[in-house]
Amino acid sequence: MAEYELPTVPGTQQRGPTYHFNIPIPKAIRDLYDNKAAFRGTMKTSDPKEAKSKVELQRTVFDQQVKDRARAEDRERLSKLLTDDQKAALEAIGGVEEVPAHIAELRKIAAFLTAGEGATEHLADDEEADLMSEIQHRAELAANAAYREALVAEIRGTKRIANSLKIEVPDPIKGTDEGVLGLRDVAERFLDAKDYTPQNREKLRVTTARFSHSVSITECFT
Repeated sequence: MAEYELPTVPGTQQRGPTYHFNIPIPKAIRDLYDNKAAFRGTMKTSDPKEAKSKVELQRTVFDQQVKDRARAEDRERLSKLLTDDQKAALEAIGGVEEVPAHIAELRKIAAFLTAGEGATEHLADDEEADLMSEIQHRAELAANAAYREALVAEIRGTKRIANSLKIEVPDPIKGTDEGVLGLRDVAERFLDAKDYTPQNREKLRVTTARFSHSVSITECFT
């Protein structure tokens, strides 16, 4: 046995009576370390427990730096692929990783509202039901239908974000219609098919909004 031989600690090498770092640097962050393949340097210790602790700490630093780099790259990617409204929506959802779960949750609520629409459809025919109960019931159905449509619209918007970012989303719940509902949605589907830039997407959205507004005004006078 050599005079200064120490117990083996992964991520280190022995030089003389002390441990030295010898940890591979993840490729994603090597530019932070002069493009070196391994992190090296003296630990100034001959204690294997202390050496192991220092290795674990440095690997934790690497992991955090890799995550920070990935987030920075995601932000840059989003700035090129999404409009400002979509970025705000993505931030409200909780980030890229939350998109599939968010869509799945919206679909569950929408399916629940859809399932409740047909309950007691002919309540007024029941002699024991009074008129106010019937009115309240139908008001609740109308409110639920409007809420469901809002949910479906949000689902479609979130799916467009997922499509732009190449995020896989769960399949729709059977019986829930997530199809096109109007001129703006037709325009969005056209934009998705053409893979337009955010700038061009925004221009078409403005044009669509103006056209929809002019149609609404015309309808008021016809």
